[in-house]
Amino acid sequence: MADLGVILISGQELVDNLDRALGEPDPKPWAFTKWIRQMRGLTPGTYVAWIEFTDSTGRQVNRFTPSKAELHARRVVLGRVESPVLERGAPFFDGYPFEFRFTDPSDELLDPPRSVVETTDWLNTHIDEPRLGS
Repeated sequence: MADLGVILISGQELVDNLDRALGEPDPKPWAFTKWIRQMRGLTPGTYVAWIEFTDSTGRQVNRFTPSKAELHARRVVLGRVESPVLERGAPFFDGYPFEFRFTDPSDELLDPPRSVVETTDWLNTHIDEPRLGS
């Protein structure tokens, strides 16, 4: 079964970084500002989905969004990790030294935006060996 890592896209800087990464040739870069142990799961072959969620008012979800908010995905970028997260001396994104590379991205604007359950179903149809419950 395929593994999946999910990255929440929150804030214009991350949207801009993702668009910049998608403009690069494969393998494309992505990076983090600091090391967290969950990054160990981003191993070669793992699917990775960048998801931009909005609340019921259409505002982009962030860490201040209430936990009871009704979320909808408006954009999903799905790719596959090619190289694990490594600390780089000269990172692609200034200030983001922990970097991995990914390939074969699909960039989908979801119109209308989809609920979390509908987004799970969408991911299941786009991953070779889905294992997500909805």
